[in-house]
Amino acid sequence: MTLTVILIALLHAVPVLVVGAVKRSKIWLAVTAMIAGVIGVVTGSPAYAAVDLLAVAVAFFVGISYINSQKAVVPKAPKLPPTMPEEKKEGASWTGSVVTLIVVAAFLANKTTDKPTALLAPSPSTPIAPAPQPVVLAASPPADTHPQIKSRSASRGIAHTKPGNSDLTGV
Repeated sequence: MTLTVILIALLHAVPVLVVGAVKRSKIWLAVTAMIAGVIGVVTGSPAYAAVDLLAVAVAFFVGISYINSQKAVVPKAPKLPPTMPEEKKEGASWTGSVVTLIVVAAFLANKTTDKPTALLAPSPSTPIAPAPQPVVLAASPPADTHPQIKSRSASRGIAHTKPGNSDLTGV
C-alpha cells in the first residue's frame, strides 16, 4: 500500500467529515457516507476498495461522534449544589477520534515510504590472497623403460639385460 492509495482513501473520507461538521445531521452524514463509499468502489481499483470503504467508515464514525457530542439547546437547569459531582463532558471524544485518525494515517504513510536498507558485509582491511596450490612432483621413469629408447636399442642390437647397458654408454 503506497502513500497515494492512502491519500485517495482519505479524499473519499473528507466529504463525509465536512458534511458531519457543517450539517450536524445523522441523515445527511449517512447519505454522504453511502455516496462516498459507492464512488470509492466504482472509481477505484478493486484491489483497494476495502481501503476506500474503511476510510469512509472511519469518517462516518468520527462524524457520528462529533454530532453526538454537540448538545441540544435546552433551558438552563438550576445550578447543582457543590456536593454532587459534575457530569463528564463529551466534547473531547470527537477530537480524540480525529487525533487518532491522523496518527494512524501518519503511521501508515511512514511505513509505506520507508524502504528497507540492505546491510553490506564489512570488507576486510587486508586483501585476501588465494590459497597456495600444493606442488605435485612426479617421478620420471628410468631412462631404459621409455618405449623409444627400447625400440632404438633393439634396432641397434643392444640387449637391456644388464644395469647400465644402454645406447649412451657406447658399447
